[in-house]
Amino acid sequence: MEGILWKWTNYWSGWQTRWFILENGVLSYYNSQDEVNQGCKGSMKVSALEINVNPVDSTRLDLVIPGEQHIYLRAANAQERQQWLVALGSTKACVNTKSRKDSVEPNPDILK
Repeated sequence: MEGILWKWTNYWSGWQTRWFILENGVLSYYNSQDEVNQGCKGSMKVSALEINVNPVDSTRLDLVIPGEQHIYLRAANAQERQQWLVALGSTKACVNTKSRKDSVEPNPDILK
């Protein structure tokens, strides 16, 4: 999934539009879609994130890397926020299920 989200930068600049791409378990963001080929401004492994919804603002979601970073985001509307929540949650569930499955199932070649 990819698209525009507003990211809280600081009190001076406030909410700034950023282009976000969710791919292969990583959420990356860029200044704009046109600058994707110049490299990302930041990226996060979805498996490391806590995803929080704002109880008051239906467009907002907060991503937390415990003990490290808080990223405050806004979607254009509640429906877009829901799409991002589903995509992030599904990615997180798939990554966590895969890593648990890999660690539990023994490699048959090791047993030979």
